[in-house]
Amino acid sequence: MKLFRFIRDLLRSYDQNKELLKNMERLDLMKELQRKDVCVSCDMATIYDKTTHISQRSHYVEGAGQLCKECFNKIYNIKETTYEI
Repeated sequence: MKLFRFIRDLLRSYDQNKELLKNMERLDLMKELQRKDVCVSCDMATIYDKTTHISQRSHYVEGAGQLCKECFNKIYNIKETTYEI
């Protein structure tokens, strides 16, 4: 009986900790997204932190702001070429 209670309590504790870890991961993801600059066209998070200097970024348009690669290519009518080997 004591072993059963111990295992039951252990499993409950595990489930509670698992839920806590999920919530912590969500918070970490939200914090990460808040640090990222967003595309001025589609409002999606880009790969760049807000603190990254514009000289270190691709697809940044002075006077407009940061664009994601897809919007940049679409706005500037850039066709990407894929090569098959």
